[in-house]
Amino acid sequence: MRVLSYVWKRISQSKALELAGPLETAFFASVYRLSFVVGLSTSDDYLLYTAYSSFIRIISALVVWFEIWSVLGNNDVSLDQIISSVNVIFIHLVTFWKLVTMVKNKRVFKKLAKALESSSFDMSTQRRKRIVNYWVLINNKYLKVVLTLGCLTLIVWELYPMIDELKFNLMVDVKLPFEYQSLLTYMATYTAVAIMFAYASLMVIISEVIVQAHLIRLICQFDVLADCFENIFEECAEEFPDLNKHELVKDASFVDKYVKRLGDLVTQHREILDQTNDLRTILSAPLLGQLACSGLLICFVGYQATASQRIGQAAYFSGWESGISLAPGARASIILVIARANKPLLVKASYSALNILLTMSHE
Repeated sequence: MRVLSYVWKRISQSKALELAGPLETAFFASVYRLSFVVGLSTSDDYLLYTAYSSFIRIISALVVWFEIWSVLGNNDVSLDQIISSVNVIFIHLVTFWKLVTMVKNKRVFKKLAKALESSSFDMSTQRRKRIVNYWVLINNKYLKVVLTLGCLTLIVWELYPMIDELKFNLMVDVKLPFEYQSLLTYMATYTAVAIMFAYASLMVIISEVIVQAHLIRLICQFDVLADCFENIFEECAEEFPDLNKHELVKDASFVDKYVKRLGDLVTQHREILDQTNDLRTILSAPLLGQLACSGLLICFVGYQATASQRIGQAAYFSGWESGISLAPGARASIILVIARANKPLLVKASYSALNILLTMSHE
């Protein structure tokens, strides 16, 4: 494990890590490393990495174009194929939209990430340090959840064509400008499409990880600020050990200290609200697109569920009452089809960082 950890740190060493402070590193180190590997780092602009990043973005966009071409360029495509392809296409397009928005506002995101290093972020007590450490652990926990879910799904998606019954099948419906019906060309095509699709899908995962890290960082700031407000009186009173509460409120020095401290906390609260508004302004449109994408998928799933129920009705009215149900296996087959068709279809359309946070916040 030490060797793997060393190799990972070597190949994912981003300039963003060198410029990050300790708290920024605690929350965003994994984000910076993953973004660097997937070609999404905005802090590394040297020639070799720029070429690598451009290549990754081109092949990711190319596989999405092949997906779109498979829908628009085939006249005999079935409805199920359209639904499957449109789902993947929309998820990738919304992700590209989100990432383009992030790149355009990279200075804002860098400013948001460095907000934890601000002098106004008060970690002067052990209790607040424990609060920060708690949210760092939560951030790492949710990061592992998102990566595990995403990567396992991607692995299954990539390997499934190897075990299905279709010949020369790929992991995603694409239309290519050449045939790959021979074993050699199929293996080469499968490998190339798998790499392209993997990078495009990893961008989906990384975009969720980035949003999640910023959300948890904001929650941490609010939590620390809440602790500051709760203990403002006691902390200001520490310099006046000989005075009780009634005497403190009449002491001019204490009142001045309290008012100044309160003003600092109000300013800090305003800063956090501004950061929240900045994040909301930047990501509201892409997240709305993601919600629309999920809604469209739910509609497609609903259509498929309705179609499935129609299969059950069709089987019921298939003329079994004429006596044909007495044929060996006919009765059991019809009953099985009807039972399967009427079984409720439960589908989780998609996830986002916010969905996972809301789901797991009840633990």
